[in-house]
Amino acid sequence: MNRSGDPRRIGNQRQPSPPGYAKRYLAQDMTQCCLHAVLPFTVPLMVLLGCDGMNSKTQPAEESSDFTFSRLESAEDVQRAVDQATSRPNSILLVHVDWAPMVHQRQRFAEFKRRYETRYPNSDLGFAYIDCTAITEGYAPLRSLPGWKELEEQNNGSSLVHGYGELVWCKNGVVLHVESPLNFHSADALIAKTESLTMGSNAK
Repeated sequence: MNRSGDPRRIGNQRQPSPPGYAKRYLAQDMTQCCLHAVLPFTVPLMVLLGCDGMNSKTQPAEESSDFTFSRLESAEDVQRAVDQATSRPNSILLVHVDWAPMVHQRQRFAEFKRRYETRYPNSDLGFAYIDCTAITEGYAPLRSLPGWKELEEQNNGSSLVHGYGELVWCKNGVVLHVESPLNFHSADALIAKTESLTMGSNAK
C-alpha cells in the first residue's frame, strides 16, 4: 500500500487491475446506493400498510389487556368461535383477516371495549375478535347468521365484509348491523351506535 491508498499503484507506476476488480467494486457501489435510496421509505411504508407483526402466520396468538386474539386454522374453528360469541345475549364481533391492514381497527376495537366496560361494568355485552382468514371465500359462518342476508339485501346484494375489520353487532344471535369501526370518529360514537341498537346495558 502506498501513500495514495490505491492498492494497484506501486511507486509511480499503476499496476494492472486483477480480473473482475471493476465489476466487483461497481456492484458494491450500486448496492450501497440502492440501500440508501430505499431504506428511508421502507419503515413508513410498513406502518402505512399496517405491518405490525400481527399479519405473520408464525405468531399463533396475541394477548392484551383488552382482548385475546387467536389464529383459527379452519372453517370449523371459525364456526365454533362465531357460535360461541353469538351465544351471548348481546355480542360484538370484529372480523379479522390476515391479508388486510388491521392495526387501526384493532386499536379502535380495544378502545371501544375498554370505554364501554368502564361505563357499563355490569353489562352483558360480549366482545369477540374473530380470525376469519380461513373463511374469506364466502364467509359462510357469518352469512349463515340470522339477519345477515337481510342486511346484504338492503346493501343491494353486496358483501358486508371487505377486509376493513368490520364490526358485527348481534342480539340474541341475530345480526343487527355490520360496519367498520373506522367509520366512527371515536369510541364514544361506537358506544352511541351500540345503545341505539338497544344492546348491552340498554337491552330490553
